[in-house]
Amino acid sequence: MYESPPLGDIVNGMLKFSNNYYAEMLLKTISAIPDSGGGSWEKSSRIAMAWWKEKGLPGTPIIKNGSGMGNCNRISAQQLVGLLQYVWNQKVFLPEYLNSFPNAGVDGTWFPDLKNRGLKDISGERRERSMILE
Repeated sequence: MYESPPLGDIVNGMLKFSNNYYAEMLLKTISAIPDSGGGSWEKSSRIAMAWWKEKGLPGTPIIKNGSGMGNCNRISAQQLVGLLQYVWNQKVFLPEYLNSFPNAGVDGTWFPDLKNRGLKDISGERRERSMILE
């Protein structure tokens, strides 16, 4: 039986390096329980929406895939802020979550941008995710 790396390591690699494949597989894994016939976007989306409602998060986002690629997922600014506020209050996994964001100028997808564009060196001063589609 294969033993996966810790979830924190997987999420770290997914967020730091914009690994959409990891995001897709993590979503499908939510519903991939033994004897279920494997995970699927549909089953995992239903589980994610039940979790969203259980936690009392605002509205009803639309989650059709894990990576957010394409135009089928929908989440409002209010919903995103609600989710981030919820995560901020989860002291058990908040350190892992914050560590998974790229450290500007040091690693992740921001590293080459800062170096290649001649931007001011802010190495280590910020952690963030870019959501820019080019």
